[in-house]
Amino acid sequence: MQHTRRIPTRQRLIATLCCLAAGAALVGCGSGTADEKRVPVSGKILLSTGKPLTTGSVRFVPDAAKGNASKYEYIGQLNERGEYTLAGHDGISGAPVGWYKVAVVATKPNPTGEYAPPQWLINPRYGDPSTSGIAIQVVENPAPGAY
Repeated sequence: MQHTRRIPTRQRLIATLCCLAAGAALVGCGSGTADEKRVPVSGKILLSTGKPLTTGSVRFVPDAAKGNASKYEYIGQLNERGEYTLAGHDGISGAPVGWYKVAVVATKPNPTGEYAPPQWLINPRYGDPSTSGIAIQVVENPAPGAY
């Protein structure tokens, strides 16, 4: 039987993202396209136990329903402290301002075999931005700890 480490509530993960993530800096970065100014976005993911999620990635998907017309997703890899920094498909850091649906993916290889699906370290619903229930607005001048 596969054991999944669960985050007890959506609110807990949202609170963790909002309260423990480092705020975006005030100065924009270079853009992947000529019309998309980026701002730095970095943060930290903690489990409900208070320990950092040390493997996986965070994915910000533009939310067109809330006016974000960006064409690209922005991804950050988690490090051993649970920290991430977003970058675009072009490798340039940051993300354009706007609303994003957020996914958190944390898996490890399945020990039963090479072709077996990976084992989730958190509830798999967080791996899909449409089911995670996490939405974040990236702004140019966020309050400290806004993410």
